[in-house]
Parts: sequence; structure tokens; C-alpha cells
Amino acid sequence: MGSFLMRVSAFLISMFLISEIFFRVGLPARQYPASVMDDSTRIRYYQGPSEGLFTYGALCSGRYRWRINSQGWNSPYDYTDSVHRDNQMVALIGDSYIEGYWADLDDHLEVQLHEKCSGRIDFYSFGTWGAMLSQYLVISRHVIHSYQPDVLVVFLNDEDVSGCTDTENAPVHLCHTVEILPDVGFHMVPPPMFRINPVIPLLLKSATLRYLKTNRNLAFLARGGVADRNANLSEEDTDLQEFEPIDSISIAATEYLLAQFDSLGVPVIFVLDGPRAPVYRGESDPAGYPDCILVKNICQSKKNLICIDLIPYFVSDWAANGILFSSEDNPHWNGYGNSVVADAVLPEVLNAL
Repeated sequence: MGSFLMRVSAFLISMFLISEIFFRVGLPARQYPASVMDDSTRIRYYQGPSEGLFTYGALCSGRYRWRINSQGWNSPYDYTDSVHRDNQMVALIGDSYIEGYWADLDDHLEVQLHEKCSGRIDFYSFGTWGAMLSQYLVISRHVIHSYQPDVLVVFLNDEDVSGCTDTENAPVHLCHTVEILPDVGFHMVPPPMFRINPVIPLLLKSATLRYLKTNRNLAFLARGGVADRNANLSEEDTDLQEFEPIDSISIAATEYLLAQFDSLGVPVIFVLDGPRAPVYRGESDPAGYPDCILVKNICQSKKNLICIDLIPYFVSDWAANGILFSSEDNPHWNGYGNSVVADAVLPEVLNAL
């Protein structure tokens, strides 16, 4: 019996070692930086500086390089305040599209914008996956206090408004939400303090476990049982979703949040994404996301808020060039998509400066 157990143990250890080598060399499992949360602001960022390789899906597609700067954000640039930089600075604030893991560092949106203006303006990227409008307001205040930007550019996607009032189920409980209080107004609800079990970083040194957790997107290994809803999701898949009308509570919360943005004392440009499957089908005027349409309508009455609708830019570029703005099996912008977005954003940035 003892000999049998030794043979079984040796076999399992050998298979694990083979698996580790395979998911480091053959199919490199995603490397992901460790998340941390600031005690005072309750903003999630990353432990840096660090570097790694980002892959997604069962076949470890992408293989994009990432770099966490000393300030905790995925960017090739290090950030400093206005006293220690020579250029004007524009802050880009958004979710995983701006976080930038789905493109190489050289193709990041902040890099393309910096290059398109011949290096005359610095662009700092503050992207955090799963965030929404309420979280963007908290990040914006932090960015203004710490880095003194000249312009804020905030990127909005589907459900970035309706998710703000879900105080119980904000993505993985890492975002601020908005609560409407009877006869009192609005109250920002911070997320619970995020602490990482010290065992988890040790476990994720295993390429095999990282592959199962991130590349296969297995929910039982994800924090809170929530897997990345955008993982391995094609544009065609996103086109199948039906958009729900926005409820009156979310509308009131959005009006409150946009009033807060309007009072920040810095020009704010909202960049509104839209579904791209209709663009690829050749539709000339696809409908936008309800959340983005709501923000666009409210911003018309705000002095310091500007909106850029990306749909016409995607429609025009697709008709002229026929190049996908993301990979075939994931909706996040690729390097080319970032370039199209940069071309749409830069003129409004220059007008706002």
C-alpha cells in the first residue's frame, strides 16, 4: 500500500510539474498584478512597480505586456504632480478598456494620444476594471487632488449608469455606489475594505492555477464567485443582449453624479462607447447604450461637461478601412481601436485646454 501511494504521489507531482512548465512556456497563463485598496479613498489599484504578460481565453490569446508604475496603474509612464512636470496633463478615467491589458503598452490609448500631439501633452491613464460612473467620480476627485490635471476624460460603456445604484452587488464589491436617501438627497456608499488573503498570492504563483482562474474564467476560483463577464465574449455575443430601460432612481442618481462632475472645476469630456456588431453589419446609425444616451442628454445642460459619441467614428472608420476595433473573441479595444478612439478624443482635448 505504501509503495502504491508513493507511485501515485510521484505521478501527481510529475504531472503538476509538467503542467507548470506547459502553462509558462507552451500556453503562458495570464500574469496579473496584485490588487490593493487605499484605506482612505477606497480606490483599488495595483502593487507596483511590476511587469508581466496578459493572456486570455483557453488558448492564451493576446500575450500583451503590461507595466504597473510606482503609482499603481498600468502605464508605460510614471505619474507626477503639476509642480514636477513640464507639460499640461490630461487624465483618462475608465474601466478595463482604459486599464489597457488588452493591448501592448506601445498601443495604449494614453501612448497614442501622447504621440498624436507630438509629445506636447502628458496623458495619465487611471483605468480599473468593473468601474462605473460613481467610481469615476471618486477617482476624478483623487486625481485632481494628487496630480492636478488640466482636463478629465471619462470613458463610459454599457451599464456604467445603472450599476451606480446597486449598493449590494457592485462589481466584486470594489466600487463606490450611490444611495438615494428619503428627503435627504444622495449618499456615496464606499465599498468594503479590500484585503487579500496572504495565501492567494502564493497560490497564484502557480501557472496552472492562474490558467484555471483567469484564462478559463472559472467562477469558483474568482473573487466572490464572479467571473469576468467580458472574458471570451465576441462582438456578436454582446449584440445578443437586450437593453433594459433605465429606472427613475438611476436617472436621479446620474443627474446627481453629473452635477458633481460639473462642479469639479476642471473640464470633463465624457467619451461614450457603443455596440460595434451593428457597425460591422454596415448599419449607418446604430443605437447607443441607454446609459450613454442618458449621460449625453443630461450633459447638454452642463457648462463644463462635453460628450463624444464614438459610434459615428466607428461607423466612418469601418466603412473606410474595414479593420476590427477589437479581437474577434473579445470586445475590448485593440491597438487599432485605441487609435480610432484617440483620433476622436484629441480634437476635443485640444479645444478644452
